Amino acid sequence: ASRFLENLFNMNQFIAPLLVVVAAGVLLKIRWPELPVMERRLVLIGCGIIGGLLVWVPTATPATFLRYFIPAVPVGSLLAAWVLVRGCERWKPQAAWAGAAVLILTPWVSLPVQLVARSPEWCQSGGVFRAELGMMVSRVFGHRPDPNRMVVEWLKQNAAPTDEVLVNYEDVPLMFYLPNPIRGGMAAFRAEDDGKTPPRFLVLRRSVNFVHWPAFERELNRYSWEPMKSGAPDVVWGNNPDPMGQVEDPDKAPGVMTGRRIDGPSR
Repeated sequence: ASRFLENLFNMNQFIAPLLVVVAAGVLLKIRWPELPVMERRLVLIGCGIIGGLLVWVPTATPATFLRYFIPAVPVGSLLAAWVLVRGCERWKPQAAWAGAAVLILTPWVSLPVQLVARSPEWCQSGGVFRAELGMMVSRVFGHRPDPNRMVVEWLKQNAAPTDEVLVNYEDVPLMFYLPNPIRGGMAAFRAEDDGKTPPRFLVLRRSVNFVHWPAFERELNRYSWEPMKSGAPDVVWGNNPDPMGQVEDPDKAPGVMTGRRIDGPSR
């Protein structure tokens, strides 16, 4: 039930307000006899896609990410435009522009459904204007540190190409941009590998709570480490386009735990 409600919030808040979908269904029923066949089919299919995704996504996907609904954005836009144009054409066509501004700039049309599907903790609520509009402006016209790039550049400067790196999350970007052997990640793959050369460097994000920390802690305590500063902020992910990934402020986050193994007796 909780997964369904979280996905319902994502759909209602960012893809197609459920009031718009319901209005499309009601308007389609009222105007059915006079609408062209292709138009009726298009709107009916659009409503079916939104309804189908609300059932399929919570049952078939591993997490409540907005990205699973993103392919439906054109469908939501089409339904909203159709409701505004068809709903206002007999009354006052110019009112469609005002309705479009309300949908685009304010969260008002999404609010009724939030009585059931409440805002998650990561959602920044907007009063008059949508909170994501201000966030979009800051991301497009401002500068935000890239944690993965900063770690990659730091390892390029300090590690030899053959040095193994222990990392608890965001291991794939390091594999892509660096020649170094990488161990760890979400699966803790080879985090503890006594048959191989021990890791020379470590990059641990203490903000990540969904990895198997005991494996990394044992490997961390097995050797002595020289703490080093990479300058990278300790945020959960380096690049997460979902709204939940935009909440953390890298400028206010502590530094990622980075270090180089010291040869000699373990501590």
